[in-house]
Amino acid sequence: RRDDKLVGVVTSDDEDGLYKFVEGLKKEGKIRHIGFSTHGSAEVIMRMINSEKFEYVNIHKHFFGDYHAAGTPDTMGGQGNAACVKRALELDMGVF
Repeated sequence: RRDDKLVGVVTSDDEDGLYKFVEGLKKEGKIRHIGFSTHGSAEVIMRMINSEKFEYVNIHKHFFGDYHAAGTPDTMGGQGNAACVKRALELDMGVF
C-alpha cells in the first residue's frame, strides 16, 4: 500500500534516509524538535505516533464536531483524531 510505503520512508532508520537526516540536524543544533503535521488517515497518523520517533504532532481535533480531514474512522472504533490525540499524549508528545 502507498501509505505503508510513505510511513516506512519517513520513519526508516536507513543511514541515508529522511529520518536520519533530520535527526542529524537536531544533533547539530540546527533544529530543536522533530515532529510532523498531517491530513492523513487516522491509521497512518497512529502508525507515525506509535513509531515513537517524534516529539510532537500537528493534527486536527475539535472539541465540537470532531472530524478527520480524510473522513476516515479512528483506530478505536470512532471517527476523527481523538484516539490519535490520546495516544500522542500518552507518549508525552506535544499536540498542536
